[in-house]
Amino acid sequence: MNAKTEIEQNIDKIHKIGRAEIIRLARKVLRKHDKPQIFTMAMGVYTFEDENGDNMYVQYCNKELDDFLCCLDNQFGFTGWPLRITKDLQIDGSY
Repeated sequence: MNAKTEIEQNIDKIHKIGRAEIIRLARKVLRKHDKPQIFTMAMGVYTFEDENGDNMYVQYCNKELDDFLCCLDNQFGFTGWPLRITKDLQIDGSY
């Protein structure tokens, strides 16, 4: 295996691990609180929304999620992936 292929495979693994962690942390907030109904992420931003689509990030930001994304998002572009998780924990997005 050449270096380029090996690097690409490792980056793919990092992206899968990162996506799984973001999903885990977002679901944790959705399970814990009644008001946020949806977690959305795309184009470099992420937020929680109520049933009317109003932004609830300030009220329900999660330190673990913030720390994870602040530390690694610039390197790996996790928030560039479209992702939507509903209150019933259904996932919609592309990867």
